[in-house]
Amino acid sequence: MMLKMKLGIIPGVLAIVLLLVCQSALAVGTTGKIAGRILDAKTGQPLPGANVLVEGTSMGASADRGGYYFIVNIPVGTYSVTARVIGYKSVTFENSRSIQDLTTTLNFRLEQTVIALPGVVVSAERPMVQPDLTSTMHIISTEEMDVQPLRYVSDVVGRTAGSAYSKGGSSGRTGGIHIRGGRSEELVYFVDGMSIHDPVLGIRAADVNLNAVQEVVVQSGGFNAEYGQAMSGIVNLVTKEGGDKITGQLRYRTDAFLPDDYNQGLHLVEADFGGPVVPGYRPLRFFISGAFDLRDQFIAARYARKEGSELVLDEAGAMTNTDREYYSGQGKLSFNISPTMKFKVGGFVTRTQRGIYGEHADLPGTGQFDENGSKYKPLDQMLSLLDKSTQGHAIWSHAINQSSFYTLNLAYLKSKRTRGIRDQAEEDGRGFWEDYEFIPWWKYNIIEARSPSQRDTLWNEHDYYGEQYPWGVTGSTQWGFTFGNMGLWQERINESVEGRLDVTSQINNVHQIKVGASVKSNLKMSYEMAQYIYTRPDTTNKVIEECLYYDTYEVKPMEGSFYLQDKMEFEDLVINAGVRFDYFDAVDEMFKYPTGVDSAGDPDSTMVEPDPKYKVSPRLGVSFPVSERTALHLSYGRFFQMPQYRRLYANIDRPVRKLRGGWPLIGSPNLDAQSTTAYEIGLAHQLGQNTAINVTGYYKDMFDVLSTRLHTHPAYGYTSYESADYGNVKGVEFILKDRSPRYFSGQVSYALSVAKGTGSYSREAYYDYIANMPVNPYTGLPLVLPQGDYYLEFDRRHVLNANVNFRIPDGEGPEMGTMKPLQNLNLNLYTQAASGLPYTPRDMENNIVGTINSKRMPWNWTADLKAQKDFYFGPLTYSLFAEVNNLFNVLNIVNVYPTTGLPDDNGKMSEYGAYMQTTWPETFAEGDSLEAGADTVSGVIIGDPRRDLNGDGWISKQEWYQSYVNAYKDWLLDPFNFGPPRRIAVGLSISW
Repeated sequence: MMLKMKLGIIPGVLAIVLLLVCQSALAVGTTGKIAGRILDAKTGQPLPGANVLVEGTSMGASADRGGYYFIVNIPVGTYSVTARVIGYKSVTFENSRSIQDLTTTLNFRLEQTVIALPGVVVSAERPMVQPDLTSTMHIISTEEMDVQPLRYVSDVVGRTAGSAYSKGGSSGRTGGIHIRGGRSEELVYFVDGMSIHDPVLGIRAADVNLNAVQEVVVQSGGFNAEYGQAMSGIVNLVTKEGGDKITGQLRYRTDAFLPDDYNQGLHLVEADFGGPVVPGYRPLRFFISGAFDLRDQFIAARYARKEGSELVLDEAGAMTNTDREYYSGQGKLSFNISPTMKFKVGGFVTRTQRGIYGEHADLPGTGQFDENGSKYKPLDQMLSLLDKSTQGHAIWSHAINQSSFYTLNLAYLKSKRTRGIRDQAEEDGRGFWEDYEFIPWWKYNIIEARSPSQRDTLWNEHDYYGEQYPWGVTGSTQWGFTFGNMGLWQERINESVEGRLDVTSQINNVHQIKVGASVKSNLKMSYEMAQYIYTRPDTTNKVIEECLYYDTYEVKPMEGSFYLQDKMEFEDLVINAGVRFDYFDAVDEMFKYPTGVDSAGDPDSTMVEPDPKYKVSPRLGVSFPVSERTALHLSYGRFFQMPQYRRLYANIDRPVRKLRGGWPLIGSPNLDAQSTTAYEIGLAHQLGQNTAINVTGYYKDMFDVLSTRLHTHPAYGYTSYESADYGNVKGVEFILKDRSPRYFSGQVSYALSVAKGTGSYSREAYYDYIANMPVNPYTGLPLVLPQGDYYLEFDRRHVLNANVNFRIPDGEGPEMGTMKPLQNLNLNLYTQAASGLPYTPRDMENNIVGTINSKRMPWNWTADLKAQKDFYFGPLTYSLFAEVNNLFNVLNIVNVYPTTGLPDDNGKMSEYGAYMQTTWPETFAEGDSLEAGADTVSGVIIGDPRRDLNGDGWISKQEWYQSYVNAYKDWLLDPFNFGPPRRIAVGLSISW
């Protein structure tokens, strides 16, 4: 039975936690623990009372009777840890790393001495096998990121085992990073423990600059109960803090002076600066970072077909309207008020704005499938995108005693996304720091876009493009290609405030208890969309309801959660057991009868409130450290996530009988949460001193995944979003790591997975079985939804990653006289080979042929290289580097036309006879030729001079047909069907 909870209960949960647990809390995933044992080096007996200190901090502990100690709440980073006791030489482990949510084990053996002697310094190494890891976790430090050819957080995530990237799949609607066969919106990002997920669109709301990140942790397995609203994986970014002294870095990369084939006008500047606010006063520290990234154009490969049907690189050209402007600023101020109290305040602002090359303008596979239909459109009619996010947070952390602490985290997040036509009149003189100005949708030019019934003859004429169109050929559905777009406006604003309390108590050497609760209030969540916009030239029309498709709403849903976690660390067993409670209240109303009429057919506008939703999800992870070199882990978990909010609230404030368009599509705030049940088993084994292998197998069931279903009605049929899809994924991952301290190191991973289900994206059933009412070509009856599962669009069967790093340390390498020119040289090579994604074959009428996603695209392969040389001059380190993406300039096919399985041919181009019989203007021709530019009909030039290919003033029949062939092939050469060509950038960094 559905539990009827009121909003007042959620704040009460926080109060109960505060009253029951007088301990302290940790913001999710931002600190780690160091623990171990202190023994006499000769006798092996414990040394109770021995002191352990984290150098440069006030954190430490004393060993108990058994010699055991632990230090909790250690911020992510690298430290020196010292153990000392009277009568023994002290021992210091340098480079000891604190890892978020994990335990770093440091065992000390102290030697007796009767006089004061210098202590022993040992270089600590992160264990090749992490004994307390109970699920799959990929940890990438800032040092590892700096040597690789990475620019964005998504680059880091996409290289981890189990991740598969898609540019959109065969539908064009499944792009993004997919973790272990899940949809891209099932991956959620956290920054310093607070979510930056955009629940409206199901994407991350901000692009944090990479130079501000201390550590990235990607959890693709069974994550603990403290993490929620994610089904496939989480990415936790821990940002940097200022240290004991002033440090900083400036970095610049560009391709602006390279040849045209590589010159995108790229300028990427990054800077960070941190340390004590007052020199010598360590308790008050700051860290600030910033980045701006400018790009004039995006160079994509153009391809031609040679004899023998072999695709080869023809030339590289810039795509229109692909400029990009990005900036990001991040800051953090931390104040250690006392050894037990710490206060931090910080935040970030990010903005990305860019032109959009094109858009999908019709149903998948029907002709306007590619983005090239907008290729020659004037800039004042092309779409652009603006993403802007601001976050501010405050964190109060208080250690009650050596083993218990709490953290209270308050965060404010505002994000805005606008997609529309940029106002070109405002572009002159605009600085890159200024936001785009968009033309309001009600001021769109009447020629730009409208519903199909309202288009005039210019819609498919080449004059729609103006003189920049090179072919002089009109387009039409009859001849296989059309021009134009949908006339789209979209704006989403999300503003929320979230409070989180986390409590951690290390009760004894075995049990670490975590308990936490959070409340999130969406202060404003608005969405406005218009498609096939119709405006009148003589009036200012602001009636969005006159657009063919539109949606607009403003809602304020509430969310809450509570979790309890116990981490039990025995000598030969580690258990992570937890349970999570999630709550969601749509705080809105919906029609009792979506059609707007009751069962008797009478108008009925009765509104009802949706039921609040709650879910309880157990999590369990177990690790068996078989030996110091081997560990086996098992995990099980239930994971829940609400569907994208734009689907929940779609058209909920209008009954179906008042909606425009041929196939109304509505949402429901009463939709249930999507769920995943995941199982995992893994084995980690250290092969040598610096080499280890991990083998992990997993299985996932996905239930109640968002889909669409048709509802028949005598007068008002409609389609609704429903929790109706199912999926299952099974796979195995192999990871071989080598962490040699000198020269060569690296990692090789291979992932094999099978992802099947009943839908790859929420609108798949709508497009393939409902909209346009496709029928079975043999029976004439409406198509029936498949009864079984099939391969999903993002089923990337095989992915092989290899990351090899070669470094010549300082003072080493070949000599030239007194010099060693190759010292401090670092070469990093990353390569990936991945099998092709599936697609559904279709016939020329767009009917599905055979089984859904029964065909495969070709394999893809790419290699990226970064070469860096460091120079030291006093306190400064200078680094010169070069980055090359797609080093070998491999032609990768990432999408194909479903009618042929080819990336540049859909099989619909007309033969000479059929085309000439209908289009050749016989009445204007003189024999077999037509004078170029001689005659017009209704203002349209019949003998367009652009069809005179040899420039003799006459258009022959062969030129008439060949110009059509040229235009058709150009239209088919969609740059998004191919991976990017080779790209090069060089740069300089200065650090201190």
